[in-house]
Amino acid sequence: MKAWSKFLLTTTAVTLLALPLSASALSSVNATEPVPTAKVIESKQEAVEQAGTKGLLQQIVHTKKGTQVFVEGEGIRPVDQDIIVLNVTDSVPVVDQHGNPADLLEALQQEWTVTAYYNPAITKSLPAKGNAEKFVVERPEVKAMVSTGIIDSTGKDRVVMVGDSKIVLNLSEETVITDKDGKKLKQSDLKAGQRIEAHYGPMMTASLPPISPAQKIVVLGETSRVEGVVGKDMSKDAKSIYIDTAGDKKRENDIILHLNEDTSIINIVGTPVKPEEIKKGTKIAAYHSLATTFSLPAQSSAYVIVVLPDPVK
Repeated sequence: MKAWSKFLLTTTAVTLLALPLSASALSSVNATEPVPTAKVIESKQEAVEQAGTKGLLQQIVHTKKGTQVFVEGEGIRPVDQDIIVLNVTDSVPVVDQHGNPADLLEALQQEWTVTAYYNPAITKSLPAKGNAEKFVVERPEVKAMVSTGIIDSTGKDRVVMVGDSKIVLNLSEETVITDKDGKKLKQSDLKAGQRIEAHYGPMMTASLPPISPAQKIVVLGETSRVEGVVGKDMSKDAKSIYIDTAGDKKRENDIILHLNEDTSIINIVGTPVKPEEIKKGTKIAAYHSLATTFSLPAQSSAYVIVVLPDPVK
């Protein structure tokens, strides 16, 4: 039969969806009575194997006797049920496809696929009833966002990265930190000025700058930071930017940074800035390659240019 559909029961008989069905959440629910062995439909040989149904949860019902879950889909073996009603106790594990704790209520609400494993001793009723042994919830895989930037500053369990935008990356014990060759690093190895590849998300705050948990950080190398004022107005198609670093008009103290398609220009909150918006006298901080020429002024390639606010007068 394939006609078992979702519906809500009134609270006069049961409380539906009252509790999340993770293993810990069922501790206060009495187990339903086990299925009598006299009503089984499998042989002793079949009963030694674990039965299962893969599909969608149609209903979660809490009663005075315990909790029942209705699953509709397809039996994982030819002899298994396409529709099954399972008794669930607090000892039944509920995990995702990676073995992490999961929640059946969330699986029901999100319509995630669930594989319900149960004792092959089930009733002859339609739908059949049995005792659950394990649930595996298939959470959708969410890919992390990846971007390259420069560590602008570091703090306790976080780094601020500037690149195409600005983002605060929260670090945890689960954050993988390596160098470009895959050598494992520690949080204390992360320093301002390092060029990194950051894997983060999928959660991100709506703040400016946004905050997101870092899954992985790869240190690509070191950069050099320079701060000063722009020596002349920039055009839309500008290929370089002249920076007066000391304000003394001495060329030996200045630097010319060459721009390319990977160069990011942002303001202090991470909003992109167009080159033509940068005028002579604009204060900036720039991160550039360690490789510089011996010319006067020196020249290098720019990674990130941050337009700083004018000082308060």
